[in-house]
Amino acid sequence: LIGPYSPITNLSLVDIADIGCEFILRCIEKIEAGEFKALAPTEQAVRDFNKALNNSFSDTIWVTGCNSWYMDQDGIPQTWPWLPSRFRKDLIKPDMAHFETFQGSTH
Repeated sequence: LIGPYSPITNLSLVDIADIGCEFILRCIEKIEAGEFKALAPTEQAVRDFNKALNNSFSDTIWVTGCNSWYMDQDGIPQTWPWLPSRFRKDLIKPDMAHFETFQGSTH
């Protein structure tokens, strides 16, 4: 819940965990309702998110040569680049267009 791409630099860790848990619970509710047995983000959703994330840092101090444990091996910050309000908005409910769902066995 509190890991790469979390808004750890501008939002309370308790809030981050709470928002993440609520998102996960909404997914579980869909599983309990029989909508599907499992879900995973689509490859396109992952690509789109990573592209938006990488592009969002271009005008920030993060990519001006600073050396921090926030950076991955390619120099991309591993934090949330947007406002906390976007984190809340993006995780208010699962956008099922960004997920593959599976009906069969999850084994």
